[in-house]
Amino acid sequence: MAERLLKWPSFLADKKRTMRFNLPPAVTDLMVALDEEVKLLEQFRSVVLGVREAVVGSDLGGLCTIIDMENALADQAAEMARTRAGKLAEVAPHFAGALDETASLADLADRLPGPVAGTCRHLCEKLSTLAREIAAANRANQSLLRKALSLVTDRLDVLRGTPGSSYRSSGRAIAKSAEAPAVLDRTG
Repeated sequence: MAERLLKWPSFLADKKRTMRFNLPPAVTDLMVALDEEVKLLEQFRSVVLGVREAVVGSDLGGLCTIIDMENALADQAAEMARTRAGKLAEVAPHFAGALDETASLADLADRLPGPVAGTCRHLCEKLSTLAREIAAANRANQSLLRKALSLVTDRLDVLRGTPGSSYRSSGRAIAKSAEAPAVLDRTG
Protein backbone atom coordinates (compact mmCIF):
# COMPACT_ATOMS: atom_id res chain seq x y z
CA MET A 1 0.00 0.00 0.00
CA ALA A 2 1.42 3.40 -0.99
CA GLU A 3 1.98 5.80 1.85
CA ARG A 4 -0.12 8.91 1.83
CA LEU A 5 2.04 12.02 1.56
CA LEU A 6 1.21 15.00 3.71
CA LYS A 7 1.38 18.54 2.36
CA TRP A 8 3.10 20.42 5.15
CA PRO A 9 1.58 23.88 5.16
CA SER A 10 -1.98 22.50 4.99
CA PHE A 11 -1.09 19.62 7.34
CA LEU A 12 0.16 22.06 9.97
CA ALA A 13 -3.00 24.13 9.72
CA ASP A 14 -5.02 21.10 10.85
CA LYS A 15 -4.28 21.01 14.59
CA LYS A 16 -6.15 17.72 15.13
CA ARG A 17 -3.83 15.85 12.75
CA THR A 18 -0.67 17.37 14.17
CA MET A 19 -1.75 16.52 17.70
CA ARG A 20 -2.53 12.92 16.66
CA PHE A 21 1.10 12.43 15.59
CA ASN A 22 2.40 14.29 18.67
CA LEU A 23 5.27 15.80 16.71
CA PRO A 24 7.71 18.12 18.45
CA PRO A 25 7.59 21.65 17.01
CA ALA A 26 11.20 21.19 15.83
CA VAL A 27 10.05 18.36 13.52
CA THR A 28 7.25 20.41 12.00
CA ASP A 29 9.67 23.35 11.57
CA LEU A 30 12.10 21.04 9.78
CA MET A 31 9.41 19.63 7.50
CA VAL A 32 8.22 23.12 6.57
CA ALA A 33 11.86 24.09 5.85
CA LEU A 34 12.27 21.01 3.64
CA ASP A 35 9.12 21.88 1.72
CA GLU A 36 10.37 25.45 1.20
CA GLU A 37 13.79 24.16 0.12
CA VAL A 38 12.18 21.89 -2.49
CA LYS A 39 10.24 24.87 -3.88
CA LEU A 40 13.41 26.97 -4.04
CA LEU A 41 15.36 24.20 -5.81
CA GLU A 42 12.54 23.79 -8.33
CA GLN A 43 12.82 27.49 -9.09
CA PHE A 44 16.62 27.17 -9.22
CA ARG A 45 16.35 24.29 -11.71
CA SER A 46 14.13 26.41 -13.98
CA VAL A 47 16.65 29.25 -13.92
CA VAL A 48 19.57 26.92 -14.64
CA LEU A 49 17.67 25.49 -17.61
CA GLY A 50 17.09 29.07 -18.80
CA VAL A 51 20.85 29.54 -19.23
CA ARG A 52 20.85 27.12 -22.17
CA GLU A 53 17.97 28.93 -23.83
CA ALA A 54 19.74 32.29 -23.46
CA VAL A 55 23.04 30.94 -24.84
CA VAL A 56 21.42 29.15 -27.78
CA GLY A 57 19.28 32.21 -28.50
CA SER A 58 22.32 34.52 -28.28
CA ASP A 59 20.49 36.61 -25.66
CA LEU A 60 23.44 38.18 -23.83
CA GLY A 61 21.28 40.56 -21.78
CA GLY A 62 19.00 37.71 -20.79
CA LEU A 63 21.99 35.52 -19.97
CA CYS A 64 23.41 38.16 -17.62
CA THR A 65 20.04 38.50 -15.88
CA ILE A 66 19.66 34.73 -15.59
CA ILE A 67 23.17 34.33 -14.17
CA ASP A 68 22.44 37.02 -11.57
CA MET A 69 19.25 35.17 -10.63
CA GLU A 70 21.13 31.87 -10.55
CA ASN A 71 23.76 33.32 -8.20
CA ALA A 72 21.09 34.75 -5.88
CA LEU A 73 19.21 31.44 -5.80
CA ALA A 74 22.45 29.53 -5.17
CA ASP A 75 23.10 31.76 -2.15
CA GLN A 76 19.55 31.19 -0.90
CA ALA A 77 19.88 27.42 -1.42
CA ALA A 78 23.14 27.35 0.53
CA GLU A 79 21.49 29.29 3.36
CA MET A 80 18.52 26.92 3.35
CA ALA A 81 20.85 23.90 3.48
CA ARG A 82 22.54 25.42 6.56
CA THR A 83 19.11 26.08 8.09
CA ARG A 84 18.08 22.49 7.37
CA ALA A 85 21.21 21.15 9.08
CA GLY A 86 20.53 23.35 12.11
CA LYS A 87 16.91 22.27 12.32
CA LEU A 88 17.90 18.62 12.00
CA ALA A 89 20.31 19.09 14.90
CA GLU A 90 17.44 20.63 16.92
CA VAL A 91 15.27 17.59 16.19
CA ALA A 92 17.82 14.98 17.33
CA PRO A 93 17.32 15.46 21.11
CA HIS A 94 13.59 14.72 20.73
CA PHE A 95 14.37 11.12 19.77
CA ALA A 96 16.07 10.03 23.03
CA GLY A 97 19.46 8.96 21.76
CA ALA A 98 18.14 7.41 18.57
CA LEU A 99 19.49 10.39 16.62
CA ASP A 100 22.67 12.38 17.16
CA GLU A 101 24.20 15.48 15.57
CA THR A 102 25.41 13.38 12.59
CA ALA A 103 21.91 12.05 11.83
CA SER A 104 20.62 12.39 8.29
CA LEU A 105 17.11 13.10 7.11
CA ALA A 106 16.79 9.40 6.24
CA ASP A 107 17.64 8.54 9.87
CA LEU A 108 14.94 10.94 11.01
CA ALA A 109 12.40 9.49 8.58
CA ASP A 110 13.02 6.03 10.05
CA ARG A 111 11.85 7.32 13.42
CA LEU A 112 8.80 9.31 12.37
CA PRO A 113 5.22 7.98 12.35
CA GLY A 114 3.75 6.52 9.11
CA PRO A 115 2.59 9.28 6.77
CA VAL A 116 5.00 11.79 8.31
CA ALA A 117 7.91 9.43 7.59
CA GLY A 118 6.68 8.95 4.02
CA THR A 119 6.51 12.69 3.48
CA CYS A 120 9.98 13.15 4.97
CA ARG A 121 11.40 10.46 2.65
CA HIS A 122 9.60 12.00 -0.33
CA LEU A 123 11.02 15.45 0.42
CA CYS A 124 14.51 13.98 0.88
CA GLU A 125 14.28 12.15 -2.45
CA LYS A 126 12.95 15.28 -4.14
CA LEU A 127 15.85 17.34 -2.76
CA SER A 128 18.36 14.75 -3.98
CA THR A 129 16.74 14.53 -7.41
CA LEU A 130 16.65 18.30 -7.80
CA ALA A 131 20.29 18.61 -6.71
CA ARG A 132 21.32 16.01 -9.32
CA GLU A 133 19.26 17.67 -12.05
CA ILE A 134 20.71 21.10 -11.25
CA ALA A 135 24.26 19.72 -11.24
CA ALA A 136 23.69 17.97 -14.59
CA ALA A 137 22.17 21.11 -16.13
CA ASN A 138 25.08 23.18 -14.83
CA ARG A 139 27.58 20.74 -16.38
CA ALA A 140 25.70 20.90 -19.70
CA ASN A 141 25.64 24.72 -19.52
CA GLN A 142 29.35 24.80 -18.74
CA SER A 143 30.08 22.61 -21.76
CA LEU A 144 27.85 24.72 -24.00
CA LEU A 145 29.49 27.95 -22.82
CA ARG A 146 32.97 26.50 -23.37
CA LYS A 147 32.01 25.53 -26.92
CA ALA A 148 30.53 28.98 -27.57
CA LEU A 149 33.66 30.66 -26.19
CA SER A 150 35.87 28.43 -28.33
CA LEU A 151 33.85 29.30 -31.43
CA VAL A 152 34.05 33.03 -30.71
CA THR A 153 37.79 32.79 -29.99
CA ASP A 154 38.38 30.92 -33.26
CA ARG A 155 36.41 33.54 -35.22
CA LEU A 156 38.29 36.38 -33.57
CA ASP A 157 41.59 34.66 -34.40
CA VAL A 158 40.56 34.49 -38.05
CA LEU A 159 39.59 38.16 -38.05
CA ARG A 160 42.91 39.07 -36.43
CA GLY A 161 44.79 36.93 -38.92
CA THR A 162 46.11 34.59 -36.25
CA PRO A 163 44.07 31.43 -36.62
CA GLY A 164 44.90 28.58 -34.27
CA SER A 165 46.63 25.50 -35.51
CA SER A 166 44.71 23.00 -37.53
CA TYR A 167 45.17 19.36 -36.72
CA ARG A 168 45.22 16.23 -38.80
CA SER A 169 43.08 13.27 -37.80
CA SER A 170 46.23 11.75 -36.28
CA GLY A 171 46.39 14.69 -33.86
CA ARG A 172 49.53 16.18 -35.40
CA ALA A 173 49.47 19.87 -36.17
CA ILE A 174 49.55 21.08 -39.74
CA ALA A 175 52.31 23.65 -40.22
CA LYS A 176 51.06 27.24 -40.44
CA SER A 177 52.02 29.59 -43.20
CA ALA A 178 54.44 32.33 -42.16
CA GLU A 179 51.93 35.15 -42.38
CA ALA A 180 48.20 34.58 -42.54
CA PRO A 181 46.32 37.46 -44.15
CA ALA A 182 44.20 39.34 -41.64
CA VAL A 183 40.61 40.20 -42.40
CA LEU A 184 41.00 43.17 -40.05
CA ASP A 185 44.31 44.74 -39.23
CA ARG A 186 45.13 45.91 -35.73
CA THR A 187 45.06 49.62 -36.65
CA GLY A 188 41.50 49.83 -37.85
